[in-house]
Amino acid sequence: MDKYCTIVSPTTTHTFSVPGLSCTTSFISKGEETDLQKNLQTCTFEHPFPRGRSVLHFGYTYNYTRRSLSAALPFPSFLDAIVEKLPFVPDQCIVNRYESGHGIHEHIDHPTLFGERVCIVSLGSAVIMTFRCNGAVENINVPPRSLLTMENDARYEWTHEIAARTFDIISGKRRARAPRTSLTFRTVSNT
Repeated sequence: MDKYCTIVSPTTTHTFSVPGLSCTTSFISKGEETDLQKNLQTCTFEHPFPRGRSVLHFGYTYNYTRRSLSAALPFPSFLDAIVEKLPFVPDQCIVNRYESGHGIHEHIDHPTLFGERVCIVSLGSAVIMTFRCNGAVENINVPPRSLLTMENDARYEWTHEIAARTFDIISGKRRARAPRTSLTFRTVSNT
């Protein structure tokens, strides 16, 4: 069964059957989304995944092969307003750019390199994100301009993924995917 992050009021936080998962709709305004997208267009993205998403790192770069961190560009000032709204002060941000048809494999963000909370701000297209744990499956609609927060079990026990496809079923309707950008904010553990 799909769970939907629907707008009830200008900013609403929804929780789901995945412990530690919440979604705040309208976390940023349409104007803030447009400004972020324009600023990100001026950045140079890496393309480490053939036929897949492109990435950009701030604070620390995550090496997907070695599963390690190294210093990256500092956070640009155009992220300041978003960072101020987050429930923690991040020191690492990965920006993922997805074209229609791109996805991300089932995973848990590195459990020892990154801290106890992961926050994702979504720009552009809505997308279904699938969470899995011990045979349980939850499909969550992540709308544009929302903040998805994973902590506790959602952070450490449930995997998350986005299927590589050109459409999603949202509210019972087939919706074509458009380009989507996610900004994933994390802290780096001192281990």
